Amino acid sequence: MRLWSFQSSIAIKHLQNKGQLKGDWKYVSKGYWTKSYKWMAEEMKKRGLDCEGNPPVWAWHSCGAWERPPTLNDARALLSDGELELGVQVVEFEVAEEWVLLSRYSVWNLILDAFIDNNKEFILKNTEHLFVYNKINFPNTDSIQATLPILKTEWVTAIRPLKLQPGDFDFDPKEKV
Repeated sequence: MRLWSFQSSIAIKHLQNKGQLKGDWKYVSKGYWTKSYKWMAEEMKKRGLDCEGNPPVWAWHSCGAWERPPTLNDARALLSDGELELGVQVVEFEVAEEWVLLSRYSVWNLILDAFIDNNKEFILKNTEHLFVYNKINFPNTDSIQATLPILKTEWVTAIRPLKLQPGDFDFDPKEKV
């Protein structure tokens, strides 16, 4: 399956030098972000994808339509000016399904809110809903995110700079990354 991931220039150098990229906790904000990423890693492990104590590598499968790549608008909504200032690259890659856990981005955001509110009941109640998606009835208002334990250079088909600058809101929002 084809996926797209936004990665820092530092992560790209690591990927190119080591031949692989794993998540690193020093780049995950403390608090509910750490808790939610650990939770996702546990969900991955339950499904046979072991992050070996690292946070998942995040990517995109579908943005606004099935298998549609992210747009500049998607990138701008996700990335801070600080991240853009340090340099962000788009990694496009092909990976076998067994390396990936797909989930609904809209439900993930609800689960993130539940982590902020410490609402464990909501998280438990909506966990399976997070992993339910359907190509035929896929809503054009949702996205499918992908989490992986690792990103390998052999999967990479392209690495290109993200065409956004800090403070940049004057772009074609539908332009693909």
